Amino acid sequence: MQVKDFDNTACTHRIYGYNGVTAAADVLITDPWLETGTSYHQLYDWGHNKGSDLSLMGIGGFTASKDLHYATENPTLFTTNVVAFLKKYALDGLVIEWSANNWNYEYMDAYVTLLKHLKEAFAANKFVLGTVVAANMPGYDIKSVAEQVDLVIVQAYDYHGSWNTEVGHASALEDQKMTITQWISSGAPAEKLIVTVPAYGHTWTLTDSTKTDPGSPASGPGNKRPFTDTPGKIGYNEFALLLKDDPTGWHRFDDGAVGAAYYVKGNQWVSIEDVKTVEAKGQWVKTAGLGGIAEMAVNNDDFNAIASPTKFPLLKAFAKGMQ
Repeated sequence: MQVKDFDNTACTHRIYGYNGVTAAADVLITDPWLETGTSYHQLYDWGHNKGSDLSLMGIGGFTASKDLHYATENPTLFTTNVVAFLKKYALDGLVIEWSANNWNYEYMDAYVTLLKHLKEAFAANKFVLGTVVAANMPGYDIKSVAEQVDLVIVQAYDYHGSWNTEVGHASALEDQKMTITQWISSGAPAEKLIVTVPAYGHTWTLTDSTKTDPGSPASGPGNKRPFTDTPGKIGYNEFALLLKDDPTGWHRFDDGAVGAAYYVKGNQWVSIEDVKTVEAKGQWVKTAGLGGIAEMAVNNDDFNAIASPTKFPLLKAFAKGMQ
C-alpha cells in the first residue's frame, strides 16, 4: 500500500511512521529510497491538496524509539530540525512513540522537557503535537505529558495474543474502557485521548477443537498468512478474504459481556475486530467524550476491497460509529 492509495474521507488525521533520530538530534529517515523517493513526495502533494485533514509524521515506534534519547539530550536542536522537516514536506505535525520496550522511567523528566520545547515551537507554526503510549507505561507522568501535547494516542490492544497458552480477546471493549479510565484518573483529559484499535487480529491453534470458549487451551499460534507472514497474527484484509472464500466454514461468536467477537474454524481460533465491533467502539468513544479513535494500521484494513463491498471498511465503520 502506498500513501496515494489511502482514503482519507473518514479521517481527520493520518500518521506516517516511523522515522528515527540521529546522534546529531536530526530526523532519521528509516528508508531513504522509499520515503524520499515515493511516500513523502506523495504526502507533499497530498498536503497541498488535502482539504481539512492533517498529515503527521511519526517518530519512534518499536524499533526506532531506542534512539529517542538523542532528542531529549538536545531538545532545542531537535525541535529546530523537526520544524524544518515538517515545513519541507508540508506536514502538519509530529507524533512521538517512545515504545514500551525501549522506555525507562528515568527518561521521564527529559521527555517532558522535550515536549515543552516542541509545544512552544509548534504553537508558532500551528503544528499538532501528539504522543503514542502503551496501555500501561511504568513510571509515566501522564498529567505532565498530557499538558504538553494535543493528542495522547493510547495503544488499547494486544491484551491477549498467541504468546498466551490460552485463547483470549486481543482488544475487548471492556479492557479498553478500563485502560482509558485509568488514564483519565491519572490526569489525562478525556478530550485528548485517542483510542487505538487494531486492524489485525491474533490467532491460535486449539489443543482441542471442541473446546472453543475464551480461556480454552491452545497448542500454539495460528497458521501463518501471506500478508502478515507471522504465525499467530492476521490482518483484517487477510481474514476478510478467508471469510469470502469459506463463508460457512468460519463461525462468529459474539462475547457481549466484554464487547468482543471471535471466530472459529476447526482448530483455528481468531480474535479480531470486524465492522460490527469497531462501529460499537466508535459509539463508545463519542459517548464518553474522548478525543477520537485511531486504526493500527491502515495497511491491515481491506484497503483494496479484495473481500469487502468498500475500501477501508473498518476505518469507515469507526467513522460511522462516531457520527
